[in-house]
Amino acid sequence: MCFSKCVVATLRPAVTRRRGCASGKSRRLWYYRRKSHIDKQVAAAKLQAQEGISQIMESVITPRDDLYTGISNRHQYYSNSSAQSLDYSNLIKINRISKSAEKRFLNFTLWNARSLDGKIAAVCDSILYNKTDIFIITESWINATNGDFIEADLSSSLSNFNIQHVPRNHRKGGGVAVLSKSNVKVMMNKTNVYHSFELLDINTYAQNEIIHLLVIYRPPYSPGHRHTVSKFISEFSTLLEIALLAPGHLIISGDFNIHVDDMDCNDAANFLDLINSLGLVQHIRGPTHEKGHTLDLVITRAADKCTSDFVVDHKMPSDHCAIHFMSNNMKPSPKKLTKSRRIFSGIDSDTLRVHISEALSAINFVTDSSGLAFSYHEAVSKVVDCLAPIRSSKVSDKPRAKWFNPQMLVDRRYLRQLEIRMKKSKDVTAVTEVNKQVFRAARSAYNDKLTEHKTAYQRTRIRNADQKSLFAIIDEITGTKKVLSSIVPDSDPLRLPQLFCNYFGKKISDLRDNIKSSVSSNSFSVGGYSPPSKDSVQNLAFTSFAPVSVDDITSLISKMPAKSCDLDAIPTYLVEQNVDIFAPIFSSSDVVRCSL
Repeated sequence: MCFSKCVVATLRPAVTRRRGCASGKSRRLWYYRRKSHIDKQVAAAKLQAQEGISQIMESVITPRDDLYTGISNRHQYYSNSSAQSLDYSNLIKINRISKSAEKRFLNFTLWNARSLDGKIAAVCDSILYNKTDIFIITESWINATNGDFIEADLSSSLSNFNIQHVPRNHRKGGGVAVLSKSNVKVMMNKTNVYHSFELLDINTYAQNEIIHLLVIYRPPYSPGHRHTVSKFISEFSTLLEIALLAPGHLIISGDFNIHVDDMDCNDAANFLDLINSLGLVQHIRGPTHEKGHTLDLVITRAADKCTSDFVVDHKMPSDHCAIHFMSNNMKPSPKKLTKSRRIFSGIDSDTLRVHISEALSAINFVTDSSGLAFSYHEAVSKVVDCLAPIRSSKVSDKPRAKWFNPQMLVDRRYLRQLEIRMKKSKDVTAVTEVNKQVFRAARSAYNDKLTEHKTAYQRTRIRNADQKSLFAIIDEITGTKKVLSSIVPDSDPLRLPQLFCNYFGKKISDLRDNIKSSVSSNSFSVGGYSPPSKDSVQNLAFTSFAPVSVDDITSLISKMPAKSCDLDAIPTYLVEQNVDIFAPIFSSSDVVRCSL
């Protein structure tokens, strides 16, 4: 105790007093002398403290030879013991989570779109940038009129994603939807009818675990929606009683239009009391609407730690922010697509000509046209398999947007910098308002660029398409592909060729009957031209054919369009390049004559 008092008294700073009206020089000399005296006292106190501490340590810790001897003997015992004496079967292997595995958790995004029409490009950009697996949308504004167009726009803009949605049927607006990756299994559940909110109930299956996802949109009170918050809480409690009994991890997300950030709001207090009484927790903190209120919520069980890493994103084109969060469930492995191809560009032209000549000269020609075609196909296929064998590779089916421009990543980083600046400048009102206006203008310009890039890509596709692919592109963009359900019913695939044959055979038969009836009644004419009567053409017949020469075959092959399909033994352009080898074979093998 005396030692500590001495140290404290020594280190206490000296109190300087003013000594009359002495000159400044005398006061400075007195200050320096006093400071030197204090420094000496501090140094002496430090030395005394070190000596005291060393004496205390020496009295408490004394060397023990028996302790050192026991430790060394124990170390020698364990080092000399054999590995056979250890029972490794009692050990349990613990798998450590690597950094690469952490990136494989399911990623969610929640966003109030206020109409998806014209915002598909922004949705695709967010999915690609944040690697989202499940994109939750409220106020999708999808209805029976524009539903097919929005689905077609999504499928043509971003591959590998599916959509499930519940539209609002009785009036405009509203609607909830979920975009999910194709490798994520999603199943919609049947629900009861609720009048105060819109609901989409789905189950997501990830690595043998179920995620029960409830997407909710509660419209605010209005003349067209006369349902108060009290009625919503009553119906919502009924829904929770059912949902809490369902298996799996429960995630409730959506736009509730309740100011849960306002502690003085009775509706918010009643809502939070309801979820707290049922063992649920609300995770979103901070404003999710441009007016500063928290409206978009994510609710889970308090005991179920199934969500984490909540991020509020202001870059989406809406008055609501997007909310990104991660589930603690591992995402399914991406689908593997098997791609097969032949590399014809690596074939040497001289080698190809030699092999083709030898294969065609060894063909055993017969008089049957089917036999000739089979022999030709088999001979050429062997040559192609030898020089350009099929190479198969498996690739991951990842989301792709062909219209996306890499330059947009630079613009997105700049938009992100403006967003950070806006969030940091919330202390000064004037600066905050200026940064908000700058960020919103940049956000609008960025989303306009996304739409322009997507539109320019589709225009380029249409401009460069031929007549056949043009209809396919238009059907893909507009979602008006022909449905063959009426032609090909759901039946055994082995009967499919016969169904096609019967269908088109009936069409040809009906067409012939109509022509015959028109000719017999002399009422059939095309462009003012009437065909000759039946009596004048019944004696006409083809009695002879001129032989086909090599020049005729060469001319026909040269005029063929360079198109091929998987059934062709060799690409058409290779036949045109080696027409001097194929033409003599076709002209001398009676292929044309046997085909008549």
